Amino acid sequence: MDALEAIMTRQSIRSYTGEGISRQMLRQIVSAGMQAPSAHACASWRFLTITDRETMRGIIPYSPWWGLLEEAAALIVVCTDTRGVEGISHEFQVDGCAAAMENMLLAVHAMGLGGVWLGVCEGEENCCLVKARLKLPGYTKLIGTMAVGHPAKRPEWKDRFEPQKWFEEDWGNQLHPD
Repeated sequence: MDALEAIMTRQSIRSYTGEGISRQMLRQIVSAGMQAPSAHACASWRFLTITDRETMRGIIPYSPWWGLLEEAAALIVVCTDTRGVEGISHEFQVDGCAAAMENMLLAVHAMGLGGVWLGVCEGEENCCLVKARLKLPGYTKLIGTMAVGHPAKRPEWKDRFEPQKWFEEDWGNQLHPD
């Protein structure tokens, strides 16, 4: 699968078979994340991979949408390390982590697996609960998590291009479908 095909066909997978994935596969996924751009090449991201079923079950109650962790092969937690990044805004650190997460989701798809970004971040009600349960250090900021696994089913593909959201040259020059 080439890069453009991976981008155009990737979907959020919310149903898994329960089959595990290898440490080597996790390494490839995390490595893809580390290829993302970051402000001033600070690479402040940190990744925690969890395959322990009990640990994943332990955070399911923190969100009504996380029951899928019951069958996911892994949970990837993405944080930014706030140490040694003076002069680089938190927003830029978040941008880098978000780019890393998208790279990982694309890698997961290209590997024939499925993944979904699970919403949790600083300021969300469940953030402190997740950080405490996973024993994340105080110098980290939780940016997001993602479930990964072998898809039990894939949703029907949908083209999400919306021409009314595309402007050229200036904000008033909106494109319209042909």
